[in-house]
Formats: sequence, structure tokens, C-alpha cells
Amino acid sequence: MKLTDLQRDALGELANISASRAAKQLSLLLSDTIDITVPRVEILPLPELRERLTADGDGTIASVYQVLSGALQGRVHLIFHNRDSKALIHALICEAGPMLAEALREYEHEAMTEVGNIIIATFATMLADLVGAELKLSLPYYTEGTVEELLFRLPVADEVEEMVVVVIETVLHAAQRDVSGTLMVVLKVNSAEELLARIDAMLQQFGGDV
Repeated sequence: MKLTDLQRDALGELANISASRAAKQLSLLLSDTIDITVPRVEILPLPELRERLTADGDGTIASVYQVLSGALQGRVHLIFHNRDSKALIHALICEAGPMLAEALREYEHEAMTEVGNIIIATFATMLADLVGAELKLSLPYYTEGTVEELLFRLPVADEVEEMVVVVIETVLHAAQRDVSGTLMVVLKVNSAEELLARIDAMLQQFGGDV
């Protein structure tokens, strides 16, 4: 399954608009000017991500994810390598002041969950508008672990080969901090086909040649 140029452009525009809106909310949260850019959008079979996502440092990554239901079935993940998540958390902690280690850990999780929820919810709202479908999100979940644990042990094992991922690379700029993350929409193949069909219908409605 591959994206056509028009499908990629449509998803890229969606991602850029939702990133702009999320950046405004994050600017208020961080009391800093935030810019979010989207340099690349692609679609991949889920197993191929093993080669794309190489964890840094101690081999773990941080992820906020929400279960997607309604017209499309799957999950939406916002993934940071630990090095990048700690840089983002540092910005939040500076605002919170000193605290004990246990409280600091809890604050880190809450802060990352809030950041992820803002970006994911904004994207899902824009996606629902784009494809003209009702989409629902679960509460956000924050997890840390290896790529294998976070992406390949959540689905039922025999479903992994039947999942595809819309990969949206994101870069957050906050003052002197540049934080790279990846927004991923993990879908069953039939949901991915439905998404692309709805995008094609939208493009045809506006005169695009699909």
C-alpha cells in the first residue's frame, strides 16, 4: 500500500494545519513560543517500523497513545526517544519549580500525557473533518519501553502483519530546544483503505485527479 502524491499532499496539509493549532496550545502550556513542523508523511506496513525506529540511550522510547474508533479502527501514537522527551519535560519542569524525585516522576508522566493529548486530539479532529467521518479517541495513555513493547505487543500478535502505519514526522521548536517526535496512526488494513478512499473522494470533489 502506497500513498499517491495527492494523498500525501492532503495528509501533509492536514498534519501541518493540526500542528499549527497544537503549537498554539502548547505555547500556552509551556509559556514559550512553540513551532511544529511536519517534514515527512508516509505509509508503511507495521513490521517495517522495526528498522525505522531505533531507540536512543538505554533503548527505550516514550509514547503517548490513544485508541481510535468509529469510522477508522486503530491507535494514534506520539513517540519521542527518551533524549527528546527529557528535553521537552525540562521545559515544563522549569515552570513547575523544584520537587521530590517521586513527585517529579509523576509530573513527567502527566506532562507528557498532556502534550501528547493536545497533539493527538488536534490531529484526530482535523482528520475527522477531512474525511467526513465520526472518529472517537480513548483517554490518553503514557508508556515507556522498547519499540517492540510499545508497538508490537499492543495488538494481538497475529494482527501485526495486518496493520499499516501512517507515519508523520514532527519537529517541535521551543526557544533553544528542538525536539523530534513521530506521530503515527496505526490502522488495520481495511481502515487504511477506507481512509485513502475517503481522501480520494474528497480530492475528486475538489477537482483533484486521483
